Amino acid sequence: MMIDCNANIGPFPFRRLPLQSAKELVTEMDRLQVKQAWVGNLETALQVDPRPANDALLAAVEDYRDRLEPQPTINPAINSWERELKRCSRIHGAKSVRLFPNYHGYGLEDERVGELAEAAAAYQVAVAIYVRILDERCHPVGCAVAAVDLVPLCHVAPRWPACRWIVYNARLPEALASADLFRTAPNVWLETSHLDGLGAVRVAIEQLGSASLLWGTYLPVFYAEAAGFKLREAELTASERLVITSSNAKRILARE
Repeated sequence: MMIDCNANIGPFPFRRLPLQSAKELVTEMDRLQVKQAWVGNLETALQVDPRPANDALLAAVEDYRDRLEPQPTINPAINSWERELKRCSRIHGAKSVRLFPNYHGYGLEDERVGELAEAAAAYQVAVAIYVRILDERCHPVGCAVAAVDLVPLCHVAPRWPACRWIVYNARLPEALASADLFRTAPNVWLETSHLDGLGAVRVAIEQLGSASLLWGTYLPVFYAEAAGFKLREAELTASERLVITSSNAKRILARE
């Protein structure tokens, strides 16, 4: 069973995408033979209060909960963040949430991130950090947003070992700069959609370990075939493929 740990529905802030609805995403998953996808709404990155877009996401996936795992967004820079975390996890059953530190105006060293990590651990909710939502070279004039600095996570993640951290949309050099974290911390994972370059997934396996990797397509911003090609190029063993495309994700959702 392949699990896509990085998919999206709803409008994308910077261009019109070919599929936006939950039904369209599930149809694409069937074509790709993907059993389950963790799904968010990138519109939340540009909203100070993500609750309205979270509600749209939760409503959209309601009829597809056997296939789509909702991943609402939390903004720890606003006072209502813990109420929204509790609502999404306890009432709507979300098992992971997203953070957009660069769009919401805080760094990973911010004490509010630590407070969120503590609350997320209590609610048994994983925390996914988006390094970027768009290649910085493609940002519209006046909307340039720097990528999230991952270095502070090397200090933050070990301080809250009960919190499960997932890094989304990091490039290979950014991941390798924090290699010790991914290699040694059992509570930190790296999603693969932005690992570009010749043999990037194989390099990540060798440098970080397959136990720290999660397969993601970044649908529909990226073509899903690109994610599949990276796996084929890496010449994975059966064990590596199972771990990266399924087992690691199941562990996180099972909250083991």
